[in-house]
Amino acid sequence: MKPLRVLVTGGGGFIGSHVLKALLRQRIPTISFDMSPIDNAVSSVLTKEELTQVESVAGDICDFPALCRTIKEHQITHIVHLASMLIDAAASDPYRASQVMNGGFVHVLEAARLFGLRKVVWASSMAVFGPDTGDIKGNDDPHNPESVYGACKSWGEHMSEHYYKQWGVDSVGLRFGVVFGFGRLRGPTRFATDLIRLPALNQPFEFKYGSSLIDWQYVGDIAKLTVQSLLAGPLPKRCYNVRGESKTVKEAAEMVRRFVPDADIRLGDGIMAVVPVGDDTELLNDLGVRCETPLERAIAETIASYRSDPKYND
Repeated sequence: MKPLRVLVTGGGGFIGSHVLKALLRQRIPTISFDMSPIDNAVSSVLTKEELTQVESVAGDICDFPALCRTIKEHQITHIVHLASMLIDAAASDPYRASQVMNGGFVHVLEAARLFGLRKVVWASSMAVFGPDTGDIKGNDDPHNPESVYGACKSWGEHMSEHYYKQWGVDSVGLRFGVVFGFGRLRGPTRFATDLIRLPALNQPFEFKYGSSLIDWQYVGDIAKLTVQSLLAGPLPKRCYNVRGESKTVKEAAEMVRRFVPDADIRLGDGIMAVVPVGDDTELLNDLGVRCETPLERAIAETIASYRSDPKYND
C-alpha cells in the first residue's frame, strides 16, 4: 500500500489552511491545490516554517487534466475537497457555480475512481436543508435548498452516494454551518469572525441582526473533524451533520467583551436567515468525535491569534 499523501483542494482558503496545519501537525505529507495557493488565508494561518513544508500547486478544480496530473505526479492517496464558491458568489453567477461546485466535485470523484484513491473528505453544508426554521435537522432529513449554493451541495451529496454505490468510491461529506476563526477573509458569514476580529484589533463592529441564533463552529474543530474523517476507516454514511454551539450574536458579543472590556460593539435587534442547526448524533456515533471547543475558549483563542499576528498589527 502506498504511503499516505493528501491533496487539499482549496488549500489556500480559510478552512483549507487550517486543515493543512492540522495535517502538518500529524506529519502527513500534504499538497495544496488552489487557484491562489499562497496569496490567500494560508499566508496568515500557517507559519513561515509550515509554509515551507507544504507543496503548493496553482490549479483550477475545473481543469480535470491538471487535477489528474497533480494526483499522479504527487502520488496522492487521499483528497480533502474544499474548493468551492461562496454563497453570495454562487447566487450572482450560477453558471460558474455549477462549473466549480458540481463539475469540480465530479472531477474529484472521477479522479478518485480512476486512480483508486483511498478516501475523499469534502465540505457539504447545512444549507442543503434550506434556511433555519427553528427545528433541528436530523442527519437524514429531506433536503430543501433555497440557494444555488445549497442546491449544488445537495447535488454533490447525491453524486457521492452514486459513486459509492456504483464504483465503491469512499467519500465522506461534512455539513458545515457558520464556521469562524482566525484567517476568515470573505463570505456572507464573515460577520461571525469580524465580531471577534475587529474588537481584538481595537476597531468597532456594527451588526443589525444581533438577535440571530447562530450555530458557531470553530475552525480548529472543523479542521480536526476533517482530518479524523480522512484517517478513519470506512463509515456507514456518505454525509454527516456538524454541530457547534448555538448562541445569539448578542450572547457571543458578551463573551467577546469578557476579553475586550472596552470593545465598541453595536448590535441591532434584527434576525437574519442562516443555515439550520443539525443533530450530530450520527457523526458522534460513527466517528466518535464532534465539535468540542467551548465558544468562549474559541473566542479567546481567536482574539489571541489576531493580536499576535504581525500582519494585523503593523
